[in-house]
Amino acid sequence: MSRPRLIAAVALAVLVPIAGCTSTTTEVAAPSGTSEPTTTAAAPSSPTTSLTFPAQVAGEVARSVYASENQPAGTLENAPEAGVEQHVVGEPEAGRDYVIQAACLAGARQSTVTYRLLDARESSAQLPVEQRAISAGELPCDGTTSVNSAGPLPGPVQVEFDGRPADVIGIYVVVVPA
Repeated sequence: MSRPRLIAAVALAVLVPIAGCTSTTTEVAAPSGTSEPTTTAAAPSSPTTSLTFPAQVAGEVARSVYASENQPAGTLENAPEAGVEQHVVGEPEAGRDYVIQAACLAGARQSTVTYRLLDARESSAQLPVEQRAISAGELPCDGTTSVNSAGPLPGPVQVEFDGRPADVIGIYVVVVPA
């Protein structure tokens, strides 16, 4: 085998992640005065070695993104500056269904991050996070995009993630119309 072909074969063997990863969601109690949360099985895409942060879309109501200061070149596209950004982007439309689109990329690919969708109404501001939680999910850090139902929302929401492993390169969680 020629040297270029050998290098290409080794690179593919190292860079092609294991297929078949899944994402799970955990339903948590809805804040008082809201509808019951809705969750569905995730629909992950194929694992990847790069992560593209989605542009904001019409009707988007929340986003939380993270980009590592130590990201390998070419790994993240449309990435924000290093650090965590959380935004309540807009007010959800009453009765409209929303989905949570999320992806994480880490060096080890076995890492996971937990995200939570929180009630961001002023009336909920003083409640503990556990009481503001609408839904939560565990996100594999293999670069796959997961899409989970958030159902109709009670009002403004925010997204946060925790348990970020040290090898995480980038994460995004956005809430958009279904």
